Amino acid sequence: MGFKELLDAKLGPMRDLVVRPTHAATAPVDPELLWYRRAAGLELRMRPEESWNEVEVGPADRPRDLRRMLWSRAAPLIGLTQWRQAQAVGLEAKALWAAVEQDLLYYAHDAPKVELTGRAGVGGRGGALYR
Repeated sequence: MGFKELLDAKLGPMRDLVVRPTHAATAPVDPELLWYRRAAGLELRMRPEESWNEVEVGPADRPRDLRRMLWSRAAPLIGLTQWRQAQAVGLEAKALWAAVEQDLLYYAHDAPKVELTGRAGVGGRGGALYR
């Protein structure tokens, strides 16, 4: 019996302290297959004295994170009060995923049955967005 076998018998199997454990790689997610909905607690600011084409959108509890964007891009995001897939929204899946990374949208892998509560419907009923 060698030294390594004696150590293993006395101390049990040793783990290398330098090598970190690795996690199993997750499968890449296709943004086209995901379901999207407007994040709760969004704030929309319009500044007509500066521009009629641009608005500021972001989480209401973090005013520093408001993002300036064109109204034509912000309107479908604000009006997204029900879970929909990318092709039903009318925007590219990459643009929707970018909105998820900016905390403007939620996403789900399967079609959730939960509706957005407390919606006023201002963004959803204004114009011909979603009816």
